Amino acid sequence: MSPDSVWIPSLGVSVTLRSEGQSGGLASIPVGKTRVGWLNWTPSLTGRAGTTVIAGHVTYNNIPGAFYKLPQIKAGAVVYTTTHTGTVQAWRVQSAATYPKGKLPATVWATGGAHQLALVTCTGSIGRVPKQGGYAHLDNLVVMAKAVATR
Repeated sequence: MSPDSVWIPSLGVSVTLRSEGQSGGLASIPVGKTRVGWLNWTPSLTGRAGTTVIAGHVTYNNIPGAFYKLPQIKAGAVVYTTTHTGTVQAWRVQSAATYPKGKLPATVWATGGAHQLALVTCTGSIGRVPKQGGYAHLDNLVVMAKAVATR
């Protein structure tokens, strides 16, 4: 695995990870099918507590995005992340759930408690999302995973 990446073997997903901030109160998410973003106001991958949030598009302008296959993930699947220093962390998927956009559970944004990973993408039907200034998926898929090993 190359540094700064996410690999989900069961889905055939291997993408580059980059630090992303916010713009106008919304998360900046990299466009394309090869990049996802660590939302840099959440704990880092090397953190010891809280939830590290990585977000990617399911589609963008009707083209498959980096997390296009994420809705197919199953509990028990393994996700690997690497940091810029090459540290590899394995995570085991605990759950996958859909929430209305803007109504993600507090556990996604936790800064304390056990360190966990949240993979977030859009899902569901497309409709008008005023805060985003147009049309988008109306829901978010949140995949929660717990750390299982470090190399």
